[in-house]
Amino acid sequence: MKDDLIVDLFCGGGGTADGVRRALGRGPDISVNHNMHAIAMHKANHPKTHHVCGDVFSVRPSRVVPTGRSPTGTTGGSNRLPGIRKPSTSFASGQ
Repeated sequence: MKDDLIVDLFCGGGGTADGVRRALGRGPDISVNHNMHAIAMHKANHPKTHHVCGDVFSVRPSRVVPTGRSPTGTTGGSNRLPGIRKPSTSFASGQ
């Protein structure tokens, strides 16, 4: 697992990143959220993680950290990661 690229999607204050660090001995390589306030809070709590403020369905982890590592260790979900697809309906719109 030390060579896997760990991606924390929908990061907030950093609770999931803390859990990953406790379980694996290292935190996520990349954390993503569309909200700049969530990213700012996560940066304060996890300064060594690379942060991306943007749509989790648009981020390509291998382009953010181009190390050749596979983004197999993920939390959350994105259509750019294996086996995960963007939802076809929007819960925000009431559908």
